[in-house]
Amino acid sequence: MATIAITIKKPEQKQDGTWRVKFRLTHERKVAYINTDIYVDRSQLTKSLEIKDQDVYILLNDYLKKYRNKLASISTDHMNVKELKDEITKKDINSSNIDFIELIDDIRLQRTQEGRTGDLNMFRTVRNRLVDYFGSKSVPISKITSQMLFDYERHLKMGGIFLRRNKHGEIIEFNAKKLETNGIIKQMVVIRTVFNEGLKRFNNPDTGYISIPHYPIIRYKIAKPKMSKHRVLSNETFSALSNHKPRRGSAKEMAKEIFLLSFYMCGMNAVDILKLPKYNGEKRIEYNRSKTKDSRNDNAFISVKVTEEAKPLLKKWAGKIKYANREYFIRAINDGLKSMGFEFTFYYARHTFATWAQRSGAPISDIAIALNHVNSKYKITGVYVEPDWSIIDKVQSSVIEYAKNIILAK
Repeated sequence: MATIAITIKKPEQKQDGTWRVKFRLTHERKVAYINTDIYVDRSQLTKSLEIKDQDVYILLNDYLKKYRNKLASISTDHMNVKELKDEITKKDINSSNIDFIELIDDIRLQRTQEGRTGDLNMFRTVRNRLVDYFGSKSVPISKITSQMLFDYERHLKMGGIFLRRNKHGEIIEFNAKKLETNGIIKQMVVIRTVFNEGLKRFNNPDTGYISIPHYPIIRYKIAKPKMSKHRVLSNETFSALSNHKPRRGSAKEMAKEIFLLSFYMCGMNAVDILKLPKYNGEKRIEYNRSKTKDSRNDNAFISVKVTEEAKPLLKKWAGKIKYANREYFIRAINDGLKSMGFEFTFYYARHTFATWAQRSGAPISDIAIALNHVNSKYKITGVYVEPDWSIIDKVQSSVIEYAKNIILAK
């Protein structure tokens, strides 16, 4: 059983004749000391160096009660004395002084440092919409309740005009669009992720130290996503893009060729194209898919054949694209496509590849492998099975053959 008491360490008398008062924590016959900011001289002590000054004693006794209450509220069985000291001297944190907005910013910074930038844009969006909703840049996590989530969902469905400051510090009007089911789900998933991180950081079930006692996602249920509109190019549109002749070195040329590179490389994501090293004639491009590498046992590794169609595009662009991040890169591609008169975005490359693979007769299971998706049904089995990249090659070949026939038909 752990005990704590007020103490003075006689050998530690300072040159001015005073001692710093400490608390002596004893646990499993080991001792640790907790410093206070209180100093006493000989006149405030008894001969045995106990506090006799009543004002000092009352002040110290308040601290002593607090530490004893903390000791009584936690399980000390599996803690050493140092761990116990750290636990009871930890700053009092509770759900009313944990800032949810600050937590979002911290997670964004951490993910940026780890190179996990795929969903940073959504985290920023959620942060800004929460600031709009609460009318404050500081939101205690205690306010993130199930009822608040119900109300916030209605807020997202309504949209509206809000005042925000731009990067120059000027107040501007921001028109928040109305969100449909899938947009709301994306926001709620981020809120759940941030809340779970808060539980991990500030709660310690092993010691019984619980700063956040509530969990809003129990009563509020995140909806199931609706089937999104298929982003598939028509044969005519794909042919028009393939045969378009933009000016060399233009943004249009970059947009067209990066779109086709993604398509030929089995729907490679923009962030992975951005990360490609210089191409030196390799027969295959092997990489870890950025979007899912941190959540999969295989680190989302994939090996894709370099086809004759992809080879000149890789020579031209791999390792030579200069954009600060994925968002700017995708925006540039989409702007380039739009300036050519096309009404589709970069994401259509991946969706079109998948749909045309199915039209070419490839099984859904093979298409999933080509897209580097994990099949949850065979998740455990996949740990033991050596990848067969020839499956991807067959899907890729069938799609490119399908695309060639479309282009030649014109």
